Amino acid sequence: MSSTVFTGSDKQLSEGRMITNNGSITWDGGNLQSCAGGFFVNNGLLSITNNNSFLSFCSGNAGITVTNTGTH
Repeated sequence: MSSTVFTGSDKQLSEGRMITNNGSITWDGGNLQSCAGGFFVNNGLLSITNNNSFLSFCSGNAGITVTNTGTH
């Protein structure tokens, strides 16, 4: 099982890009932003330790599609 940490500034997840978590993600800083659609798939463990968000920052465009079959 792999482990990843999201921290620091905002991250971009746009134009059909995908993050698939089959391991463990600790999200303790920054938001995930999208302007043209992105996908976040959690099949593992997602631990959010601060007030982080999935944001759409372009009016009229798709945001981030979240699928959670894991643990959060």
